[in-house]
Amino acid sequence: MKGKFVPYVSFIIFSLAVFCFVSVSQAKSYGQFRAMKERADTVGKRKNRFVAKVLNQYGINYTVDRYGIVTSINVTGKWRNVTRIDVVPMVRKGPKIDEVIGHEVFIYTDKETVHLLSYLKVR
Repeated sequence: MKGKFVPYVSFIIFSLAVFCFVSVSQAKSYGQFRAMKERADTVGKRKNRFVAKVLNQYGINYTVDRYGIVTSINVTGKWRNVTRIDVVPMVRKGPKIDEVIGHEVFIYTDKETVHLLSYLKVR
């Protein structure tokens, strides 16, 4: 009789081990997912503030939505809808490490692309 329960007990122990392992790995994945989402939000907010600073530096009028994202700019007296914004670092090669000395900002609108240079730092 003792031998008949061994497979069941083994199955129960195995099931508990798998259940515990899956729970821990999901918690780790959820924690990593939450951290990555928070980092993405922070980077997005920094990018939006930086783009607004550059547009102010150049005296370009713009509108933002409730999230701080630039939605339109006034170029040559006409308002243009912004479709995409790329911020590209300008890098100076150093002997040991490269140094970011500024950024190029490409603002794509429905009609044209605006290219701006800035030596401001993204913060």
